[in-house]
Amino acid sequence: KQWYQRRVAITAGITTYNNPANPNFIGPRLNNSTGPVINRNNQSTVQIIYSSFWNILYWPIRTAYSIFWTVVQFALRFFFAPGPPTQRQAGQEVEKYISEFDSRYGIIHPRFYHGSYREAVSHAKRHLRFLLVYLHHEDNPVAVRFAKNVVCTGLLKSVVEDNLLFWSCSTKKGEGECVAESLNKAKPPFLGLLCFKDGQMRMVYKNQGYATIEMIISRLTTAIVENEPHLNRQRSNRDRVSESSASQQIMQEQDAAFQESLVRDQERARKKKEEEDEIKKIQEE
Repeated sequence: KQWYQRRVAITAGITTYNNPANPNFIGPRLNNSTGPVINRNNQSTVQIIYSSFWNILYWPIRTAYSIFWTVVQFALRFFFAPGPPTQRQAGQEVEKYISEFDSRYGIIHPRFYHGSYREAVSHAKRHLRFLLVYLHHEDNPVAVRFAKNVVCTGLLKSVVEDNLLFWSCSTKKGEGECVAESLNKAKPPFLGLLCFKDGQMRMVYKNQGYATIEMIISRLTTAIVENEPHLNRQRSNRDRVSESSASQQIMQEQDAAFQESLVRDQERARKKKEEEDEIKKIQEE
């Protein structure tokens, strides 16, 4: 009976058939092909072997290419990447940023420090003042919103200009990018308060991301109040050292004047004695 069914199928142009006893055969296929019956398991095995063969063959090539390209990228970054801006370039970038910021957002904001970040830090350290750093990015919607609603407000302007130095730059510029890296890869909008504490400049407050002006003022004021005593003590020590140095300098000047007067008196006494000896010698003759 099965032989008869197979013969009928071949006569009708069916080259394969469904065999319930063996479901791995593909069929029926209604075409005029008289090709061999295809087994699914055999087909999958062949494809896996074929794919594995080419993967094994190309693996060393892919690995070598990946290593080569990694080395090339590292060499390009090492030899051709631009270094940090010089002091003069940094100052020029900050000046350009200030001009662009004013033209875009207006001039109602804390007074910017005109100079590089290094100069601002040196100034704050030398005069024992707080330094507020703002990192901006003009293509960042959150930073733009922060600049309009926080930085460019009369409230922040009054708080900052009474107590702090204010330095700012965009991370799109080399100087701003370098500063962001030095501040633990800060992302704009970033606001950080630094002061000279324990012998070095320390970050005593920072805000990264958007915050309301009320929240910024509250936290900034708290940080100033908490750290102002450190600066006051250092100012007192500096004043005492200055007074002591001044007193020491005065004493040195007084000693120098006394020595000069003593030398002049001795010179006068020597000349007077020579004159007396000369007169006595003439009288004896």
